[in-house]
Amino acid sequence: MPSAIMNITEVSVIKAAREWAEKNGRDDVQTATEAADAIGKIRSKFTGDQYQKELENLYRRYTHS
Repeated sequence: MPSAIMNITEVSVIKAAREWAEKNGRDDVQTATEAADAIGKIRSKFTGDQYQKELENLYRRYTHS
């Protein structure tokens, strides 16, 4: 059975952060910087499937809020 998990990339998280900022009247550069910092923390703590899961969680924070 195929996995239902989307293959979210770091680039897609940054894009989602910028779009969220624009939609919510926030500074898109600052928001993208904060997202990049969060990605760096995820990258330093997790690898493999857990890294992907955490990246997807971050992506969802920007796309579902």
